[in-house]
Amino acid sequence: MLGTWSLAEVEGAKAYWFDFHVSLLIWGHAPNPGYTVEIQQSLLDVEPPGFTAQWRQRPGIWPQVIAPYTHQQTFKIGSRRETVLLHHSGGERRVEVEDRAPDVEAVAAVGVGEEKPLISHNFHPLSGEALPATEAVGYSDAWDVREAMLDAIRVLPPQNPNVADWLSHYEVVTMGAEIGGIAGFDRLFVHVRS
Repeated sequence: MLGTWSLAEVEGAKAYWFDFHVSLLIWGHAPNPGYTVEIQQSLLDVEPPGFTAQWRQRPGIWPQVIAPYTHQQTFKIGSRRETVLLHHSGGERRVEVEDRAPDVEAVAAVGVGEEKPLISHNFHPLSGEALPATEAVGYSDAWDVREAMLDAIRVLPPQNPNVADWLSHYEVVTMGAEIGGIAGFDRLFVHVRS
């Protein structure tokens, strides 16, 4: 059984603006490697737009070691904003919005030193190499291909060019599994290209 969602501990955050969207990147340390991190957009129509960083522990027995994480999600917000609000366990953080798409390699290194994050959509799990901005890796603890693909797609920049009936296309580059290790992984991964 999955743990319940609670506010995540966030040590740093960045926001990037492009094509009516804001991409939020957060990083920090989870109590153990079994945590899933997520960002939710506030349903309240307030300015600046608000977001909530949350996490929950996946099922299983996890080593009690602090695990660095990075997590990035993209949201459609309409017009350009100077800042967004991020709610997390430490309170509220005002994040300035930068006018550029993220450089995946530079972004992944922010806040975590030389360590490779255990929870990331921006690195290929087999090679450990940084992925281009048009590719991401998604995971499913239930070994569900659809769930893993949607996990990857939600962090990719949207393809929608503001056309009402636009059909987005994605392709699977590789697919595999992570089993065992000190973290006790037992999950499917799907590498998706936009």
